[in-house]
Amino acid sequence: MESANQELVPANGTLEVIPTGVGITLDPQRAIAEANKRVEFYRQIKSISLKMTNENDWVLEGGKPYLQGSGCEKLKPIWGIEIKDARMEPSLKEGFDIFRQNGEVAFECMVTGKSKVTGEESVFIGGRSSQDGFFSNQKNLDIVDVYKAAYTNAEVQAVMRLLGMRNLTPEDLESAGINVGKVSGVAFKGEMKEKAWTEATAEKAKKIGQWLIEMSDGDRELAAGELEKMTTFTGKDGRQVAGKRSIRELSAKQVEILYGKAQRSYEDFLRSREEA
Repeated sequence: MESANQELVPANGTLEVIPTGVGITLDPQRAIAEANKRVEFYRQIKSISLKMTNENDWVLEGGKPYLQGSGCEKLKPIWGIEIKDARMEPSLKEGFDIFRQNGEVAFECMVTGKSKVTGEESVFIGGRSSQDGFFSNQKNLDIVDVYKAAYTNAEVQAVMRLLGMRNLTPEDLESAGINVGKVSGVAFKGEMKEKAWTEATAEKAKKIGQWLIEMSDGDRELAAGELEKMTTFTGKDGRQVAGKRSIRELSAKQVEILYGKAQRSYEDFLRSREEA
């Protein structure tokens, strides 16, 4: 048994027992040093993982990138990730028949995931519903597809969390050489999102961003405010609908409409600068 005159210090993700003078204390400097090492460790994991994937391994949901099953299969062997003990069941405990009321089908999946490289192990939960954007537009939905998708979602949750890669942005993908303009998108009911951006749409969106920033003298916050003004509109009920502050939140159709408006504003801006 360790004596009371010892110190607990993180080392390689574990606690190392080191003798000290009196009592049990933590060395702040060594703890911070170890924490910084782990931050850099996970930063490298993120960088390598993204570079191992391509446009086909991601999907945009509401403008945010999510890893697909194909990307999962690429990352698991690199980081020694094992997925086991999958438990699948309908999301409502009352039973399958009751759950299918209103034509909806959904499953919840729980798995145990572990990475031999990071040493992390935990239980992760995923799920899919026939009302998700992935399936809502399908006329002949196969319940087996929802079942499989629930497992894949749980697996993706495990991989992303074990690698510390939650809440990624389109910019994260672009920094790894992934063309976000080629990443598929998912349309959701009640949203203005339509089909995914094409490469041409992405180029127009990039141009709009450049124009807004130049017209705002390089102030990105001011440019975001200008974008919000340009995309604010009045709904059918007479209420004003707030615009978007990020180009990435626009649908392909919105980009097309905004492009002409932004181009005219930019041309007016150039003329006024020449006249000044």
